[in-house]
Amino acid sequence: MTDRRGHILKIIEENPGIRFRKIMRISGMKNGVLSHHLRYMEDMGRIRVVRGPRQASYSSLNITEKQFKVARALQRPTSRAILLSLTVEDGLRFVDLVEQCKKAPSTVSVYLADTIKEELVTSRIVSKEKRYYTNCRSEVNFLVETHTPSRIEKVVSGFEDIINSL
Repeated sequence: MTDRRGHILKIIEENPGIRFRKIMRISGMKNGVLSHHLRYMEDMGRIRVVRGPRQASYSSLNITEKQFKVARALQRPTSRAILLSLTVEDGLRFVDLVEQCKKAPSTVSVYLADTIKEELVTSRIVSKEKRYYTNCRSEVNFLVETHTPSRIEKVVSGFEDIINSL
């Protein structure tokens, strides 16, 4: 493996669920060069890729599919806040999640719907109130303990969260 591909793989291993733009920013590589290396690594079966609308997420092969799903959610600040809140205290109401996330209800609603769609969170009616529960506590704990973002990454990721929701 070339030095560049080794560098890219190290970035991906340290940041499971990382998106293309973030790899580009960390590596300092230009769009075309990075695309070439990532496609080669994907074709050779060295990395895992999930493509969605306007974005692709990357991971090494040393984490499970479920961990990769959780890692992708943890890369977005609002989804991260939802999962962390439910990991600390399961059975929160929607208003509790809004308060914990410190985001507008509409924003929390969009990201909560995504986590439910990905089967990371479920909802149940308890005493006539809808409550939310995590399905991935151990994966969240593992990924947060082994892959904690720096302050700079959190700020940049927050900006990306705003842009991606448009």
